[in-house]
Amino acid sequence: VTGIPNSVTSMQGTFFCCTSLTEAPTIPNSVTDMRYTFYGCTSLREAPVIPSSVTNMQATFSGCTSLTEAPVIPSSVTNMIITFSGCTSLTSAPTIPSSVTNMQATFSGCTSLTGTIRVNAQGITNATNTFTNTVNAITVQVKSGSATYTKFSNSAFPSNVTIETY
Repeated sequence: VTGIPNSVTSMQGTFFCCTSLTEAPTIPNSVTDMRYTFYGCTSLREAPVIPSSVTNMQATFSGCTSLTEAPVIPSSVTNMIITFSGCTSLTSAPTIPSSVTNMQATFSGCTSLTGTIRVNAQGITNATNTFTNTVNAITVQVKSGSATYTKFSNSAFPSNVTIETY
């Protein structure tokens, strides 16, 4: 993959279903929208560094079944709807920054996901299906008394998911 110009702000759907893509290019610091960028890239093994300019990561890595490690999510990101949905090889989750407001189905279908997930976001408004079809033990750490704690506590998470406060 050749370099992406520094003037690009949206990479929406750029590599959509590129099933032969194994290595991601460097993402320029100008990019703010990464919706569906690597969606369905089933051979992608390693995520690129996500620049601090990115705000929208909806479905960015959804269906990337070879992805084993998630990238660091910058504190600029607000939308993580189905970001890692269907990433069946993903074993651990990144820390969710305080800027995130929507985590609908973020880790749905991540059948290898296990361990502790720190959610620093205190204003999650949508947590529907965040961990649907996960099977391993997952502990989610959220700020006590936050809107996120209330939203997560009232969500129908599967029995393998435990919510704890910090």
